[in-house]
Amino acid sequence: MKKKKKNKILYFAFALIISILLWMIALNEENPVVTRNMVNLPVSIQGQQILASQELVALKKQNAVNLKLKGPVLTVGTIAAKDLSIHADVSAISRTGEYVVPVTVSGLPYGVEVTEVGPANITVSVDRLTEKEMPVTVTSIGNVSNDLSVFSLKPSTSNVTVMGPESIVKTIDRVTATVELGQVGQDTTQHQPLTAYTKEGAKVTDITISETGVDVEILLGEKKTAQVVLTVQGKPAEGYAVTAISSEPDTVEIITRDSTVSNVSAIVNLSGQETADVSLAATYNIDENMITVINAPTIRAVLKITPIQ
Repeated sequence: MKKKKKNKILYFAFALIISILLWMIALNEENPVVTRNMVNLPVSIQGQQILASQELVALKKQNAVNLKLKGPVLTVGTIAAKDLSIHADVSAISRTGEYVVPVTVSGLPYGVEVTEVGPANITVSVDRLTEKEMPVTVTSIGNVSNDLSVFSLKPSTSNVTVMGPESIVKTIDRVTATVELGQVGQDTTQHQPLTAYTKEGAKVTDITISETGVDVEILLGEKKTAQVVLTVQGKPAEGYAVTAISSEPDTVEIITRDSTVSNVSAIVNLSGQETADVSLAATYNIDENMITVINAPTIRAVLKITPIQ
């Protein structure tokens, strides 16, 4: 009797093992283990805050890696790049220079493993963290409508601070907001992002600008040709007088907010020593809130000076 009971237990255990094996075989057939290649996955830098506390910053020499994953097909096939955390930890670095840092992968679902990382290490360059104050410039694309011209483009912020690696910050030539004029037919304001450029016009990355964007006030005016009107201040030498005056050039191109404006004033100063005809540089005397002279040429006042009879 005991022998029969023992045999039943053995048969049951054997049947259970067989069932488990058959279940595993069936499961493996439905969800087999496979490998999957994922390419050009972005690598982030971990530990930048610790470097920043030492006035350092790390830059990647490689931006992406390739992974080979192994796991159940139903799991591996659903993994997206955004599900993974791929990073290189630079928190232990304390000096400037180039370093080879291992790549770490986390965020994998249960049952999935990384069998290969290429490259397994990336090179990072650690530089001094520096900042620089720069003026904001404004450029434009397109043309305003009708017969109007752009009188002024004024940003809401005149200066910003640029922060980043010293080797990159020193290449920055300007920080610019670009406005679009194609649909502008009256005074308006546009909010535009700020971008840093090199002297050659290349966009500068891996830096932070204290303001991400600015409001640009766009004021329009009328373009016209204006007569130059000279005013003489002072007198020539005693016994002499100014008997004629002319301007070179005698007209300039302007953009004005006041449609009634037809001339531009300029002032010429005499020293009290002039005894003969003279050509002197004149100074513009305009309301800059209402008139701007296009590519303002130097005004010269040609004065005829003769003795008083």
